[in-house]
Amino acid sequence: MSRVKIVREYLNTSNDSKTQSAASPATVTASSQAQPRPQQPAPPQQPQSQQQDVLKPAIGSANKSPRALVAASTGNLQDAVVKKIDLEELRKNLIQSKQLYEDPKFPAEGRSIYPSRPNQRYVWKRPKEICQSPMFISDGVSRFDVKQGELGDCWLLASIASLSMNKSLFDRVVPPGQDFDAGYCGMFRFRFWHFGRWKEVVVDDRLPTKAGRLCFMRSQDRNEFWSALLEKAYAKVNGSYEALTGGSQSEAMEDFTGGLCENFDLIKAPADLFSVMFQANKSESLMGCSIESEEIEGELENGLITGHAYSVTDVRNCKLKNGQEEALVRVRNPWGNECEWKGDWSDRSPLWNQVNADEKSRLKMDASDDGEFWMAFKDFVQEFTKLEICHLCPETMSGTVKGAAAKKRRWEISIEKGEWKKNVSAGGCRNFIDSFHTNQQFRVEIVDPDEEDDENLGTIIVGLMQKDVRKITVGGEYFTIGYAIYQLRGHNDSPLDQKFFRYNKQTDKSAFVNQREVSGRHKLPPGRYVIVPSTFNPNEEAQFILRMFSEKPNLAAVLDSETKMEVSPAIAAPSAHRRTRNRCAKPSRASPAARVEFTHSSCSRS
Repeated sequence: MSRVKIVREYLNTSNDSKTQSAASPATVTASSQAQPRPQQPAPPQQPQSQQQDVLKPAIGSANKSPRALVAASTGNLQDAVVKKIDLEELRKNLIQSKQLYEDPKFPAEGRSIYPSRPNQRYVWKRPKEICQSPMFISDGVSRFDVKQGELGDCWLLASIASLSMNKSLFDRVVPPGQDFDAGYCGMFRFRFWHFGRWKEVVVDDRLPTKAGRLCFMRSQDRNEFWSALLEKAYAKVNGSYEALTGGSQSEAMEDFTGGLCENFDLIKAPADLFSVMFQANKSESLMGCSIESEEIEGELENGLITGHAYSVTDVRNCKLKNGQEEALVRVRNPWGNECEWKGDWSDRSPLWNQVNADEKSRLKMDASDDGEFWMAFKDFVQEFTKLEICHLCPETMSGTVKGAAAKKRRWEISIEKGEWKKNVSAGGCRNFIDSFHTNQQFRVEIVDPDEEDDENLGTIIVGLMQKDVRKITVGGEYFTIGYAIYQLRGHNDSPLDQKFFRYNKQTDKSAFVNQREVSGRHKLPPGRYVIVPSTFNPNEEAQFILRMFSEKPNLAAVLDSETKMEVSPAIAAPSAHRRTRNRCAKPSRASPAARVEFTHSSCSRS
């Protein structure tokens, strides 16, 4: 992949700016209950002279995140974090006094489970009250330790199942050495990546039960509790268990790795997708997939479940007895049962007769009703509608991550933090041409093309993430965000002004989506470019980070100066339509800018 050089600049101009008005296309808010999908009103028409270059934010799946609906009930990530020195002192005191830890910030109460229905009956029990010989981890960690319960958090379970396949990454999130033996005090700790930093979260081991059984995530082994406690820690970070109903695998995978997620619309799958997946699997990236549909947890005749999150657990070329090869993808349903693919290359497909025993062993072929199955790549692309790949960054692959995983690291990353400030650097998207230039600009130079690219193009993966809505109180919303890429001519290093953006078209762009992060893969000729991240409307304030992945090291420099601007009041927030959280919105084909990049899956299984 190409070498990339990155320079960030705040614009430094004395010209005051005023925004032009623009239409406010519709977006979608999350509802706490499943609702019928409403008809979407047609957006107001722009004058003919403006229509070609007017952005429309995608109809995202979480303008009002499920997390935001309950974030104020039990605190946020900052509250969940315990300083290490305080933690060790607390542990010591608990052991000496023979007391068990009770988390005051995530109490064993109904509001920690369902804030909207706090009077539901659950019995909180510690593992030693559930079974005689509880273990944190029994016989190692496996993706089969992750089974879904009552909660509609299949997106989270699919991500945890993928995490469990990489011991080094798993140990970063779930620190080793925790158990129910000597030194047990009812306290367990976990680590999550949050807006560029790893933070430690501590929980007690009281878990919701009914009739003596765990209600939510659990292991196949009733004596094993790491998965249930990890789910509890993630629920604490998000405010409650209820907040985990409906979500994106991308968010969970990034929170577990610090990596950058790339999303693929399989309805328009790129020609080299199998190569991308094969390399991602080789590099130990985390992958997930789903079928977007109006159906609520609908089972198809082929055995697949719509509106449901799956893990991608392997990508291989299978050698057949006749010497040919078949591109295969292994997929796992977090329900961990007989609900599996029934087509070609499924567990009982006669096509496996074309494969010898050694090759089956290499592929770890298993016909058990465990939720995991193989399928042909061509069927994978045909049946699933969305693929999410979480690329691992060097920071993730270093430090505690060693061995084979460290040797396979593929990506280098450049990270820049920024902020959209009202009347300073929150200029809105390019619809607002008079203020767009006041947004922060990130200069990128693609030095070399990809090593094996016949078109002499270089690839970068860009991710724009806004500060997590978990810190926003009830009713908080994600802003609609995106970015545009412009090619520079010549070697002028001056900040780009309003005139440049008025008379130059963008080279590439992301969708504008009301989600935590927008990302995209861009193949560009070697040269110098400017990336302009923005909210859709001007004067929307938030912190953000811009991340760029490339195969070779990135060189970055920061030049900071600020300019004030005057803008007319921002257009109203995109009109709110309720999104059905148990359903995935279908991708819009109106234009690339309106394509849905993220959807939430929220199937439950008791």
